[in-house]
Amino acid sequence: MGYLVWVGPRDSDIFFSKSFNESICYFSDKNTISYRKAHIYGRKFIEFIENKMKCILKFHPDSSFIFYNPKIAYHLEAEIRKHVLCLNTKYILDLLSDKIYTRYWLGNYVPVLPSILQDSSYLSFQELEKKLEVSNAYIVQKNKSSGGFGTFYITKDNHMLEILRETCNELFIVSPYIENGLSINVNAIIGKKQIYYFPFSLQIIEKKDNRLLYHGADYISAKKLPSDIQDKIQKYLDIILSHIQSLGYRGIIGVDFIIKNNIVYFQEINPRYQASSFLIDATLTQHGYPDLTKLNIELFYAQDRVDINIQNLSVEYSFYKYFYEEGTKHLYYIEELARNNPYVSHLFLDGWRSDINIEKDAYCYAIVFSTNITSLNFDGGYNLYSNITGEEEYLKEKISSQIGLKIALLNQGCIITKDAADFLNSQGVIKKAVFSSIDFQLSNGLFINAPVNLKFSDFSPFKISLNLDNHLELHYYNKVISNIEIEMQADWNNLLTKNNVPYSSIAYLSTDRLRLKHEVVCEMKKEGMGCAFCSVSTSRKDFDINDLKEVIAELLTKPEFRHILIGGGSGNPNIESKKIIEITTFIRTLNSEIPIYLMSLPPFRTDVLDSYKNAGINEIAFNIEIWDRELAQEIMPGKGQIQLETYLSVLKAATKLWGTTGNVRTALIVGLNSSETLLEGIQILCKNGIQPMLSVFRPMKNTKLESFVPLSNTALLSLYEEAENICQQYNLKLGPTCDACKNNMLAI
Repeated sequence: MGYLVWVGPRDSDIFFSKSFNESICYFSDKNTISYRKAHIYGRKFIEFIENKMKCILKFHPDSSFIFYNPKIAYHLEAEIRKHVLCLNTKYILDLLSDKIYTRYWLGNYVPVLPSILQDSSYLSFQELEKKLEVSNAYIVQKNKSSGGFGTFYITKDNHMLEILRETCNELFIVSPYIENGLSINVNAIIGKKQIYYFPFSLQIIEKKDNRLLYHGADYISAKKLPSDIQDKIQKYLDIILSHIQSLGYRGIIGVDFIIKNNIVYFQEINPRYQASSFLIDATLTQHGYPDLTKLNIELFYAQDRVDINIQNLSVEYSFYKYFYEEGTKHLYYIEELARNNPYVSHLFLDGWRSDINIEKDAYCYAIVFSTNITSLNFDGGYNLYSNITGEEEYLKEKISSQIGLKIALLNQGCIITKDAADFLNSQGVIKKAVFSSIDFQLSNGLFINAPVNLKFSDFSPFKISLNLDNHLELHYYNKVISNIEIEMQADWNNLLTKNNVPYSSIAYLSTDRLRLKHEVVCEMKKEGMGCAFCSVSTSRKDFDINDLKEVIAELLTKPEFRHILIGGGSGNPNIESKKIIEITTFIRTLNSEIPIYLMSLPPFRTDVLDSYKNAGINEIAFNIEIWDRELAQEIMPGKGQIQLETYLSVLKAATKLWGTTGNVRTALIVGLNSSETLLEGIQILCKNGIQPMLSVFRPMKNTKLESFVPLSNTALLSLYEEAENICQQYNLKLGPTCDACKNNMLAI
């Protein structure tokens, strides 16, 4: 290939390629600039490229050039353009870049989104609703744009339609907005006699300033697409690429699809390298295969089939691009933290410096991860880790509200600085709370359970540090939010029973509540049918009822708690109720007043509830967790076998004994239910006087769901507000009733 030179926007696009001798890139360590621009394409960029190419040709007259986007080559002088490889005709490149043309042309062969053409001066909701289906929002696209900078989100309230009418004079393509859809990109190479395409990636598209912007891709989560969806994509790819091949197009190309309700729609063609192509290069070179550019050149010029011996290629990477926004803190913060994160494969600065002048929307840098950063969710869309984005817009608006701050802390967790950790260790032992977290209380009295040791919790913008007066403070970036008090491990934690069983194997103190574990290990987990989200160990120290009674008797002599919870792991349904009644009866012989709360499996017979009540139990919870029982059986193979009707009948019967004011409750996991079924479940529960509790899903280490991404803060707040509205209709509040026990729940 002689002296081969890359021409593109970023150095990182060819970091993993072994084909190039040199590169010409705007975002580059070699391109020292005083002002980093958002939109680089234009006359100045062409001049920049031409000057660099001429300089290279002086020293290497045999040089050849490969363009990230070959269309740019047609802006060069004809003499220089002769040195460009893999260059299709301008006619074909323009045709395939035309969103309007390709959508209407390929709509003859594969499904496409319903869309219309509309000139900007006549954009109106009346026209759109008349010509398209009625929708809460629409997507308006410029015919030729990339990265989402020409893609606008319009509603009746955001005034974007008026702005486009006043500022644009062109033809738009308009479609209904797909809420909770998936955008899929496929890299392919077309030769004369063959077509080869690579693994799919899930495109990370974020809504910013009423635009839909491309921020990265996840190849790992794309593999979780249902097999029938993958089959449809492959089928449509074969059709689309064969038609493009028949036009005479050769070389690398990208195809975008949108998925909604199990329907795959063709979206657009990108006749160039893709923003995610470099991760395919990383995988190819890692396994000793030719890189994309070598394959591109070979297939572009081959007259016959080329033997591409690439077997079962699996791209195990994702990446995220950061763009500049005025007042942003997270992109500066993450740049430093990313260098020490175990999930970060590469940090590509591409000439970025934190002290440089920069334009709004300008590309800053990219992080490549050796893990998934998204997950397909149960609403048909995807979740992205909040600590990767920072959710600064959410926190700017909501950090001053109790629920807004609590949601962020529940979800994003916090970092304990070394000075704070050293101070706490000098005071005792930090209590290991449930869900790999710590418990603390804000100065306003709000109890919080925040993760500290989960995937990407070290990217959290929240930090606990020690001030000069030796008081602990919670910071949001560098701003003090509140003084806090962290719960320390109870003094009795390491005491032993007469049978040498640690008290901590039986009892656990959290806020104002003592939890008594009525089971040594979860019966479901012991039988190999444990919940996929549960990290409870099966190798606990054995204890019996006498050990339990010994611990109860000791701790009740000088209680440090307001009430007692009996629960922790599912028991053997044949004997669980007897054990619960024996424990409760024993507590009542020592203390007739202390409130007792039961959390267990629902009993087989409703008459057992009378025994619970008579024994002295004041509150009960039988946690449904996942409303859709088909999904429940996948995630909770043991508990999922209990029918929804069983739970509801027992809970309804319990309200006749304990009332409908919040003493009978059940937990649902937010993030492991679709929004629709979650809200449907809350409505049914409230209607029957059963208090709903909303537990925020956390991906615990060493569980089957440790790579499943939780919902965003924004999504959690929206569900909280809808759930609260439902509860208010029935004079209920999201549970539990005890304020301190709400520390790990979506409730205030």
